[in-house]
Amino acid sequence: MLSIFFISIIFSHLISSPFNEWINDNEEIINQKNKSVSFQIVIDSNMDVERNKILNGNIIVGEKKQFRFNIGPRTVVSDGEIWKSYDSRTDQIFIQKPDKKMEQALFSWTNIKKLRRIPIEMKSDGSYRLKFFGIKNDVRVFFSSNSNLLDSILISSNNGFHSKVFDIRMSITDTLVLNVGSENSDL
Repeated sequence: MLSIFFISIIFSHLISSPFNEWINDNEEIINQKNKSVSFQIVIDSNMDVERNKILNGNIIVGEKKQFRFNIGPRTVVSDGEIWKSYDSRTDQIFIQKPDKKMEQALFSWTNIKKLRRIPIEMKSDGSYRLKFFGIKNDVRVFFSSNSNLLDSILISSNNGFHSKVFDIRMSITDTLVLNVGSENSDL
């Protein structure tokens, strides 16, 4: 009887967490065929936003592993079978096989059922630690204190690599453009 009581307390905490409420609030966007998330990111070992370069990013995902990922001067697109990587600084396009781990990370937020199954743990700093299976990084999600709005995501690895994703905005997108480069790009 006591174990049922504790399980119900834990279960009710998981249901009412800001993470689960955020999923509910964004379910319509997440369920769309084409969806987009734009953000800013700082990548560094000391996470000093003032000293580090802030990059703008955008990810648009569609069906059948199609996506467009822009971050700073780099763009990667996938038609579901091959990836094209473009760097505006060199005006060159590289074709490569899909990186399955990166592909999995890019599509991890596009399935409501999978999002709901991610184990979460509330931490003393007010964040929620997401426990992705097979991923050794420490992923912490922070929400605004007075709402279920996603404030930032902090990703830390054992080797000192850190990134902070913030100013996160999700939306529904009509189209997914898969062409990259300019007329002069080398293919």
